[in-house]
Order: sequence, then C-alpha cells, then structure tokens
Amino acid sequence: MLQFVRLGHRIHSMKKKVADRRKQNGSPGASAETQGKGRPGQGRLTEDQRASIAMDRFAPLRQGKGPESIKELAGRYRRDAAVISRAVTSAFRDGLVDIVRTGRPHVQRLQSLEKRILDRYPKLWDAIVVEVHSTEGNSSGQNLGRIDDETHRKLGYAMAGSTSQWRLRDADVIGFGSGRGVFYTAESAMQLPAALRVEGLHLVSLTGAVHARDHAKQLNARLDADLHVALFGMCIQHEATLHLTTHPITACDARDLTYLGKKHWAQHHPTHALVGVGVLADGHRFYEEAKSEKPDPILEKIIQPLRRLVTLCDSVRGMDPSPGYYPVADICNHLFFVDRGDLSDTIRKEILANIEEVNKRLLNVSEEQLNDVGAILLVAGSRKKAAAIHQLLDSPAFKIRMICTDSRTAEDLL
Repeated sequence: MLQFVRLGHRIHSMKKKVADRRKQNGSPGASAETQGKGRPGQGRLTEDQRASIAMDRFAPLRQGKGPESIKELAGRYRRDAAVISRAVTSAFRDGLVDIVRTGRPHVQRLQSLEKRILDRYPKLWDAIVVEVHSTEGNSSGQNLGRIDDETHRKLGYAMAGSTSQWRLRDADVIGFGSGRGVFYTAESAMQLPAALRVEGLHLVSLTGAVHARDHAKQLNARLDADLHVALFGMCIQHEATLHLTTHPITACDARDLTYLGKKHWAQHHPTHALVGVGVLADGHRFYEEAKSEKPDPILEKIIQPLRRLVTLCDSVRGMDPSPGYYPVADICNHLFFVDRGDLSDTIRKEILANIEEVNKRLLNVSEEQLNDVGAILLVAGSRKKAAAIHQLLDSPAFKIRMICTDSRTAEDLL
C-alpha cells in the first residue's frame, strides 16, 4: 500500500525555510513556479493548494492505478497545465507532502488470464497474472518509473506468496538473478508469517554485482543477486548455504572460484532459479550507464560495446517503436537477441557481435548453464518486455516452469 502524508505540522516552518533559502539565493520567490498566471484573476498557489494538488496527482496509486493526468488536474483546479506540473514538483521538493510505502501491496490475481497463459504455454507448472491499469496519460519518465517499480513490487509479493508452487525439496539448489522482480520477491518473502521449512538448501548468486537500481531511484539499495541471496536466506527456517559472486567482470581464475565455475557447476547445479527479464531501454542499468557521460567504473571494460548496442537498439526502435519489442534483452544480466525476423542481416550481425563482446566479459551464468536449471521461476512485467518473455517461454532450451507477470503483459503474450 501507499500512504500519502500531508506534512501540515511543517507548513509554517517550511514557509520560513523556503523563503530564507530563496532570499539567500537571490530567487524572486514562488511566482516562477506557483503563480497561477494564464487564467485571469488568479494569484499564486498557496502551500495548502500545492499540497492538495500533489496529493490528488498520486492518490489513484492507492487503487493500483496510474497518477492523475496533469490535464485533468489543470481542469479541476482551473490552472494552466504548466503551473500544475510545477506545483506538484515544488510540493515534494519543499517537503509539503511525501509518499510513504507501507504494509503489503494490494494484489488482484486474474484467474481467467492465468488459465489462458497455461493453455498457451504448456511447459509451465503455474502462472500468476496480477491486475494493473493503463499508464496512458502518465508519460513522464519519473512517473512511469514509479508505476513500473510498483508493478514489480506487486509481482514480487505475488510470487513470494506462491512458494508452495515452487516444488522445493530438501537439499535443492536455488539460483537468484538481479533486478526488481527478484528483489521484491525476496523482500516480500521475509514478511511472510511462516518461514520455509525445507532443509539443506543452497542459495546461489547467478550474476556479478552491476549495481542495479529501481527505475525511480527511490530504493537506497543495489538490486544485485548477492543481496537477493542474503535476503532470501533469512526466510528459511533451517540452515542454508549461501554462495555469492560479487564482482561482475570475469577472469578465468575468478570464475573458477565461484559457484559458476565448471567444476562447482558440474557437481551441483541449481534445481531452481528465480530470475527476471530486462530489456536494453530506459531504466535498465546497462542502458543508463551507456548513455552517461561518466559511467560507473565497475562497468568500464564493457562500456564501449554497450554504447554500440544502445545505438543499434535506438536505431531499431526509431524505425518501429512497437511497445512490446526491444531487440536486446537480458536474463540474469546475460544479454540475448530478441529476433523479430524483419531486421537486416547487417543489423542482426552487429547486435549479435556486441552481445557476445559484453557477455564474455561478465561474470554471469551462461546460456548453457541456464539450460541446465531444472525449473526457472520467471518474475517479469511491463509491456516492453513482452517479446523477450515470449521468446523465452517458447524456447525449448529454457525450462521455465512458472511465470509471474502483469495483466497487460499477459494480454500481449497471448
């Protein structure tokens, strides 16, 4: 659930703080952001009004819907859309309101869609489809990031509540990927009233640390596989063995020292793997770093092929911006090509060559190793991943036994 806090007891002190700060900075005051010019007879918005507008903007999130559109609020408050937008931004910046995530998310499963998914993809044991609402009219990057993060939080909560369907047995080995879906599954599992009672489990990190983040940048955590192993370990009643990977860039000797080394893998590879799916697009860690003028040094050795891949992906998207297709995706940070069949041989070869260049430098589970996993549990949502998820579900190589996704993505998969 999302709790909306109106910081009324702070309004008068905030007035003084904001005024003092603007005075120090030589700012002309609130008129540039909160005056309602554009409609005759209206003055500047008060702090109470700005707080009300901001709360109205995000109130629909309580019901799992997208934020109220700026256009709708402009009509309701009889102000220009630009004034409304600036009022919302300044209300959060000045500490007049805040959004606090509390308790468990409201999750509505859609059994009719779940049955259709199981009929369409017969290799699945189980399917979870969580209802989400359209994001149309909320196109700003930050808003979409928040909505997408909340969708993944719901998926994680639903997946964590279905551990009985994972078919875990004593001494099983569970691999963990990175990203939001896996993080929220592990986080939600920690809140369950009953601990998992399976004995002798091994929990394995399938990826090195790439400092993955939530898209809205609101979680002060790196959503890497090592963290997920540690979190999930606290959900198990009996002693479990944790295997971590840490650094993302591989050298032969470093890989051999981890669970991903040939010797360790051959002796005891995962029976299960809880993983997500990403696409090389806005919000993805690799995409954001490739676009950055100062990328994270931890990715220095792969930044050039990543930049070439991002350029190629942007070019393909420019030719055909279909909402459900992005040419490069990843599972456990292992990049793969999402083939649509109508790309030129030149573009296809360039994409594949750069994917290979990135993958060979990452300390990740390989495609061949993923094929060894007996049951892949996939938690992934948002429409832009639909083609990538479909390709994985249709592939005979990947033993995907369970999927947890949102209703809009499920419709695209069908």
